[in-house]
Amino acid sequence: MAKLREITVSTQLKDRLAQGHPWIYRDRLSSNGDVATGEWVRVRCGGWTGFGLWDNRGPIAVRIFSARQLPDPRWFKERIQLAWELRSPLREQNCTAYRWLFGEGDGLPGITVDLYGDYAVVQTYMEGATILLDWLVNGLRSVTPLQGILWRTQHREETEETTNFPESKTQLLWGKIPPADITVKEHGLLVQVNLQAGQKPVCFLTIAKIVAWLGNLAEGKRY
Repeated sequence: MAKLREITVSTQLKDRLAQGHPWIYRDRLSSNGDVATGEWVRVRCGGWTGFGLWDNRGPIAVRIFSARQLPDPRWFKERIQLAWELRSPLREQNCTAYRWLFGEGDGLPGITVDLYGDYAVVQTYMEGATILLDWLVNGLRSVTPLQGILWRTQHREETEETTNFPESKTQLLWGKIPPADITVKEHGLLVQVNLQAGQKPVCFLTIAKIVAWLGNLAEGKRY
């Protein structure tokens, strides 16, 4: 294994990093050096040390994954398992569609995973996440039986004229291609979803409680 490259940042960031803030913006670095996208780096800030993934595009240069160790497949699997256990109340309510991994909230910045029945949809928000896909697929499969895992990219595209998010691209990472339409259950509601179409996430699972509240409010009413 090549020697881990070190990045030193201003001590002005120490308090935020020590509190768990996972992002280091490019404009807070004195120099980008010759670090490659998808390369693990050790970040030093005063007496604080963390391990992050470098990205050469977009305003966020480093996403911190751990302040204790350099992430490896075992560490990755543990984060996925912990996120699965935290969502157990949803499964107890017979929800078959929900957000499994909340990116930064679950210690895996730049990555989200939504579960739709037997299919998982991975969405990444940085180019460097490509090196994590094998770890992610193996970790997801080790936690629960799945039929397929899809990958939707949402990387920032920058040019001299504009800065925008291009349309998401979906590809199969592992398993079977899902049917065109899948019916899932979300807080008692049956929802039909297409896992491969659309620019944004397949279904806005993060607002499930609001949808359920609106469903109760509208029960028995007609427009």
